[in-house]
Amino acid sequence: MPTPDLLTLLNEGDRQTLLSLPGIGPALADRLLQERPFLSLEDCAQRVRGLSLARLEALAAHLDEQAAAAPDAPSAAQRETFKSRASKRLEVAVSQGRQTWAQLEAGWQNHADDPITLRTLIWGLGLALLFTLALVRIGNLRLERRLRADNAPLYLQIEGLQTEVAAMRARVQALDDIHQRTAALEAEQEALQADLDEMQTRLDEMSASLERQARANQQFTDFLQSLRELLNALFVTPGGSQ
Repeated sequence: MPTPDLLTLLNEGDRQTLLSLPGIGPALADRLLQERPFLSLEDCAQRVRGLSLARLEALAAHLDEQAAAAPDAPSAAQRETFKSRASKRLEVAVSQGRQTWAQLEAGWQNHADDPITLRTLIWGLGLALLFTLALVRIGNLRLERRLRADNAPLYLQIEGLQTEVAAMRARVQALDDIHQRTAALEAEQEALQADLDEMQTRLDEMSASLERQARANQQFTDFLQSLRELLNALFVTPGGSQ
C-alpha cells in the first residue's frame, strides 16, 4: 500500500494522524484542522502559524525516506542479528590482532638480530593495527548512520517544540503588553474617578451654598412682607386714607 504524501496527510488525516507526524503537537494539529484544506505546502506554511515552509519540506523529505526505506527496513530480530554479527566480527578482529601481536612479539624475540625480519615484523604489526582500526571505523560509521536515521524524527520534534515555545513566548509577550495596557487604563480610570469625586464634592458644596442662599432669600422676602404689613398698619387709616 503506497504511503500518502505530506499534503494528503495534512488535508485528510484526522487529529491522531497529525499528532503522529514528527514535530506536530496538539496546538499545531488543531490549527491544521481549522485552516485546511491546503492547496500546497506553501499555502499551508502561509496560513498556519508555527509552520515554516522549510520545516514542511524537511517533514516531507522524512516521510519520503521512510516510504523508500519501508520495504527494506529490518525488523527488530534482524537488527539484533546485525548487532550480534557486528559484535562477533569485532571480537574476531580483536582476537586476530592479539594473536598477530603475540606472533610478532615472539618473532621479535626469536629474530632480534635479523634486521630484515625485524622490518617485516614491524610492517606486519602496522598492517594488523590498520586492519583493526579500519574494522572499528566501519562499525562506528554504520552505527552513526543508523543513529541518525533513527533520531531524524526526534530532530523534527525538537524543531517543532522550539517553534511552539517561540509561539508561546510571543503569546506571553502579547499578554504582558495587554496587561501593561490594562494597568495604564486602570490608572487613567482611577484618575478620572478622582476628578469625578472632586467635581461631585464641588457640586455638593455649590448645592449647599444655593440652599443657604435660598433660605436667606426666603427670610429676606418674609422680612419685606412683614415690613410692608407693618407700614400698612401704621400709615393707612381704617377708611383707606393716609
